[in-house]
Amino acid sequence: MAIEKPISTIRKAVNSAAENMAKNEFLDKPEQRHYESVISEYKWLRAFEPEFLEKILVVGAKGSELKDEMGTELYNIFDKVRTEMTSNSEDQFKDAIEQIKMTKNLSLDELNQEISNLIIRYFKIKGEEIKNDPRIKSAFFGKEELLDKAINFIITSLVDINKILIKTPEVKVLNSLQEMFEKMQRVKRGKSTSKELKEMEVKGKK
Repeated sequence: MAIEKPISTIRKAVNSAAENMAKNEFLDKPEQRHYESVISEYKWLRAFEPEFLEKILVVGAKGSELKDEMGTELYNIFDKVRTEMTSNSEDQFKDAIEQIKMTKNLSLDELNQEISNLIIRYFKIKGEEIKNDPRIKSAFFGKEELLDKAINFIITSLVDINKILIKTPEVKVLNSLQEMFEKMQRVKRGKSTSKELKEMEVKGKK
């Protein structure tokens, strides 16, 4: 993988993923098992989906840097509001993409571009809603550039990851963004089943 400063990038990505796992369990900080789970999943990705791993590492590292730049309190406020504002995004994306597929005859590349455009449109709308939330206005007063940076990071990350996932043989054509979200969550939480790993190993040897 051609990652700039690979050791630093991997360390930041692992820490970020482990922190997300701990957060899912309402823990203040990750435990050793979280780090081990992330590292195990990254090793699997390195063997079978290196392009996806490279993107995950870069996104994870940049996300960690952004969190450090914001500080814990500011980041938590942003993350809470963002989560609330996008809580139904998976269903919305699913419906939108199904409609696009029904009304347009698209190639794989064209569908990929449509999904990317959809992500951008969606988060431009949600970005304005986030900015106008009273909690965000108060917390980010005088720090509007940092807020714009955080929203842009979400957009570019999802667009870049989608471009990788839609080309992945195991994913085929993404029927919805929900599949992308589920796959990302499975990777971050180390949820690949033994059956999936075995199937991937067979495909990797072909």
